[in-house]
Amino acid sequence: MRGVTPPPARGLPTVPGSVPAAAPSSFPGTSEIQSDHGFAAMQKRLMGALIAFDQRSAEQVWIEACSLYPTEKICTELLMPVQIAVGEGWHRGEVSVAAEHFCSRFVEGKLLNLLNGYVDNPAGSLVIVGCAQAEMHELGAIMLSLFMKWAGFRVIYLGQNVPNSTIEETVRQLRPQILGLSATTVESAHNLTEVGQILNRIEPPRPHFIFGGMAFFERPDLRGRIQGQFLEGDVRQIVRDMAAQFKK
Repeated sequence: MRGVTPPPARGLPTVPGSVPAAAPSSFPGTSEIQSDHGFAAMQKRLMGALIAFDQRSAEQVWIEACSLYPTEKICTELLMPVQIAVGEGWHRGEVSVAAEHFCSRFVEGKLLNLLNGYVDNPAGSLVIVGCAQAEMHELGAIMLSLFMKWAGFRVIYLGQNVPNSTIEETVRQLRPQILGLSATTVESAHNLTEVGQILNRIEPPRPHFIFGGMAFFERPDLRGRIQGQFLEGDVRQIVRDMAAQFKK
């Protein structure tokens, strides 16, 4: 969820376009790898390639990053900063809509490959993550799903535009410990007020409802209208807190 910044996990499998994850103690700092292979330089190269629609060069940066850094570090220090920078460039009129979409699809593809390539913990607490009704921007929700998987949760990712009409049936069927929904637009954020009401109709135990997204930074007053926990800050800390609370 945007507004949430990226835990590491042992045993991450190698999938196309990724590297095995490492423990936090083995993370190289940005300063440890200099020159063209530091994150600042890689961000510049990746952004340049993406806004030029240069898939080959973008993939080369990805391959180089994967050879040097743990996957979690690449997500937090390369993919998301570039996505945010391109989005800001679009808002200033410096990046075209087409280039912004091309960048989003590149980043989304890498995150989904990682998410779908990881076999989660069958004994972990179950989490359902998706986007609010009418919400089509899913990068933040994918990122949260990925880091929760790495933290030992079982994650069912529902993707874009999860209709409120499906919430009650889905929760009754799957009985998740956590339900997380993202909203980047005010319209979709308003739709989350009904979700809290729907959950209150379900007999206990009910899932812990978490929500977040850019809409709640543009309209902070909306946070108090939703019966759930607003997520703000570093996704690593958010996931650590969730893991401590819901650890089996």
